[in-house]
Amino acid sequence: MSVNGSSIDVEVARRHCTAAINGSVAVSNNAESLGGESPDEVINQCMFDVQVRLCCV
Repeated sequence: MSVNGSSIDVEVARRHCTAAINGSVAVSNNAESLGGESPDEVINQCMFDVQVRLCCV
């Protein structure tokens, strides 16, 4: 994905979001902190946020 001279590969976003979500203290100590969502869904939301951020800055 490339927007306004910035680019990020979808796989790079996925790896970053997966590491950030799964490596967070909240998830590792208390999975219920995700508000009932699965870690995979939270990772997908993270990737969407990364794409929107690049899109609309």
